[in-house]
Amino acid sequence: MAESLGDRRERPWWKRLEENVLILHTLTTLAGIFAGVALEGHADEVELLVKVLRPDYLTGAPLWHGYWFVLLVAITLGLSVRSFIVQDRLRRDDETRRKSAESALLEKSSDLLSGTKTLLSESREMRIRTDELLKGSAALAAHTAEVLTQQADIRKLVQTMPPANFVNAYVEYVIAVQGVWNDLLEEATFGDINEDAVKQGIRVVLKAVAEMFKVYDNAAEDTHVAANLMLFIPRELFDKSRMEGERAVEMAFGSDGQQWRSLSGVLLLHPALSARAGGEPDEPDRDIKKMYFPVPIDQKVRGPSRDLWTVLPGAPLAWVSRVPTSHPSPAALLQWCEQEAALPREVHDKLARYLKNTPAVHSFVSIPFPESPDSPPLAVLNVHSSAPGLLEGKDKQLLVLVKPITAILKCMIELLSELRSATGRAAQLDVARELQEFTQPKFGGS
Repeated sequence: MAESLGDRRERPWWKRLEENVLILHTLTTLAGIFAGVALEGHADEVELLVKVLRPDYLTGAPLWHGYWFVLLVAITLGLSVRSFIVQDRLRRDDETRRKSAESALLEKSSDLLSGTKTLLSESREMRIRTDELLKGSAALAAHTAEVLTQQADIRKLVQTMPPANFVNAYVEYVIAVQGVWNDLLEEATFGDINEDAVKQGIRVVLKAVAEMFKVYDNAAEDTHVAANLMLFIPRELFDKSRMEGERAVEMAFGSDGQQWRSLSGVLLLHPALSARAGGEPDEPDRDIKKMYFPVPIDQKVRGPSRDLWTVLPGAPLAWVSRVPTSHPSPAALLQWCEQEAALPREVHDKLARYLKNTPAVHSFVSIPFPESPDSPPLAVLNVHSSAPGLLEGKDKQLLVLVKPITAILKCMIELLSELRSATGRAAQLDVARELQEFTQPKFGGS
């Protein structure tokens, strides 16, 4: 555009003048006015010139005004024609420039549209990449959460893993327990066995269980860990003379108003079926005394918002629920009594006093066996510690490992039951034999 203006300034003045339409029109108008004035003053001469146009007439002196008039008319016509031509050329130039500008505008619009399409395509790709990034971020977040969960599981596993020496110790305990049972079977085969031998074998197994729990819990050397068995005695098999009167047994933590008719049986804790870690193989736990734990028929009652237990915590709860139970501290046990049980206040107070006065029992685990949904457990294996938190968070792992040992304990209890039954039958036979000898008539001399 700047070059076009510069070229226009370098042209001659008449070229620039004819391109200026306003000046050209002004000159044409002035020439027409002047011609009209001249025509008005010499109309007769002009008319004669027009009618009789011969060469000799033009050379006459009287007609010089007509000559100038014709010249002015010719100039006016020429300027008019030139103005028309210039206007037409300028119009064509404007049209050319307009089309060129439109083409340029269309080209720029096409470029802009192409750029817009490219931008939209890039935006679409960017959105796709953003979606992929978001999906990747979500997958990364899920993977991070999974990794954190695995780290928590690993941390928990590391915290609950047994000591490095437990595996070897566990194998030795299982082999020792199996050896005790094999000896009892051999003695039973040859008939040289009695109840005391079976009880001693049970104590050896319980000692192994207590030591296994102590090693697994990584307890301190001076920690008292002991194990015992509670045998379930149904009410119909219990000695009726021990239910009432002077010989009636006292229920552990039982309320004064508790009656035998409300019980399905009792769990018997006997020192003969107890042992402690580190003690002599055939030595009972010195901190254990004979106790009867009530097992009520109605195990739950309706509370304000949910059902509440009517059984004592520990072995009775494990027996009726048929799942292992544990209490990591005396406070946790008493809290369970307050929140989950409907025990009389006197029972709660007796439990609190017992735990306060028994430093050997600060935490314990109760395992009913055998675990069967169709029949009640035969007994409950209890393991208690003088330190709080016995197997806290670890009981599920060790309970699987203790199953082979509880299976052997089950066999020992059944053998003990058979020996008692055989002893009872033998005593009955001895009485019958004595009666027969006493009533048999004697023959002979006087």
